[in-house]
Amino acid sequence: MLNFKKMKKVIYIIIVLAFGTSCADKLELSPISNKNIEGFYKTEDQFYQAIMGCYDGVQNAMLKQNFSYMMTESRSDNAWQQVDYDDGITCRFTENAELPVLNAAWANLYNYIARCNYVLGSLSENTELDASIKNQFEGEARFMRALFYFELVRFYGAVPIIDKVISIDEGYTTPKSSVEDVYNFIVSDLKLAADLLPDVEPSANTNRATAIAARGFLGKVYVFRSGYPLNKNEWQLASTELKAVLDGVGEAGFLTNYSDIFNI
Repeated sequence: MLNFKKMKKVIYIIIVLAFGTSCADKLELSPISNKNIEGFYKTEDQFYQAIMGCYDGVQNAMLKQNFSYMMTESRSDNAWQQVDYDDGITCRFTENAELPVLNAAWANLYNYIARCNYVLGSLSENTELDASIKNQFEGEARFMRALFYFELVRFYGAVPIIDKVISIDEGYTTPKSSVEDVYNFIVSDLKLAADLLPDVEPSANTNRATAIAARGFLGKVYVFRSGYPLNKNEWQLASTELKAVLDGVGEAGFLTNYSDIFNI
């Protein structure tokens, strides 16, 4: 006869197995307590939240994360350091593949690109949003995706072009594209963004991308393509786009006084 302790153990195992089997059949993979992709990207408010996630990527990539300085200004004539901090290797151009900041920049920039791709892929399938709203979100996502690729191609040269949501396995097998192809992709996104976005930022939500901003970066991309390593001599194309920024449209363009930049 089983003793009391053994009997309790047997009953406990039976209950756990039964409960576990029952739960496995009813496991909710998309819990309502957390935001997840199931049922998302449907309403204007949801797309707004998603596009703000893309802007968060811009904020991180251009300002807040360590690579935003270590991979850019620390290597320029604008910076000089007396003590050898973490950016000492990058500012001397003596980095190697084991340097953590190289992985941080790569991983985070592709994370932000994925955010843009989720927005763009979901917009193409959405039939409920007003056309003007869809244009705004698409223009913003393309604008920011171009900025992220602009960073990648200047940091690493040839990189994979990911223009849609892909699986992890696809990520491992996607080959690099040439520097020229990456720049062509950037130009394409910026041109489309300039066509889709308004000249002046929405009054209800300021500091969002505009057509003038897209043309400004397009001009900058033409400047970079005119020099090393492509040497495309696109100075006239750059001049046309940057002249549009100088002239501005309405409240867009350059401010009258340089000091007004800091009023924000």
